[in-house]
Amino acid sequence: MRRVRLGSVAVVVAAVVGAGVVAGCGDEAAGGSPGIPYGSPAPSANDPAVTAAADVLNPLLLRDFAESFAGLVLDHDKRVVIVYRKPDAALDARVREKVKGVTVQLRDARMSQREMADLRDRVIADTGYWSEHGVSINGAGPKPDGSGVEVMTTSGSTSDQKQLRAHYRTNAILVTQGQPAIAVPMTIPAPLKRPITPITPPPR
Repeated sequence: MRRVRLGSVAVVVAAVVGAGVVAGCGDEAAGGSPGIPYGSPAPSANDPAVTAAADVLNPLLLRDFAESFAGLVLDHDKRVVIVYRKPDAALDARVREKVKGVTVQLRDARMSQREMADLRDRVIADTGYWSEHGVSINGAGPKPDGSGVEVMTTSGSTSDQKQLRAHYRTNAILVTQGQPAIAVPMTIPAPLKRPITPITPPPR
């Protein structure tokens, strides 16, 4: 299992003991408590209460707070659900209302999941253009902490990242190295579907 490192809370704005909610800000790259993005395969020692809280929050926040909700990260070891969102008092209040029994951390995000999906779709739609310019794009998906879109290219180079950022006029693109997906017929259960968009290379 691959675990991602999350940013520590830089400023504690409020702590609600009854609902176990802490508000603050952070980013995935800064280093902090471990966790896994919601929708990833759960660890063997997963906490049912953490999973249940995330199962309640994710569809609700996607439906009612699409302009601000960015993503969820789960820390089963510490019984924590981390909610990344653009500052939104109404979203925070709804989270406090819905979640009991586990700790929820509210952290600031740069982009909403909808904004990241729009940027991802623009990049994917331009794969032909990028191929002509020497950049082989193999997939893209929103970062669970709302910091931007991760784009997989064959080289994963800083040059690829600079070109993409310049073209789309945003620094919210992180390029990583990744090979083209191999098309294999399979069925993925709905709870495990990830917002990554792989690209299958055309037959040679």
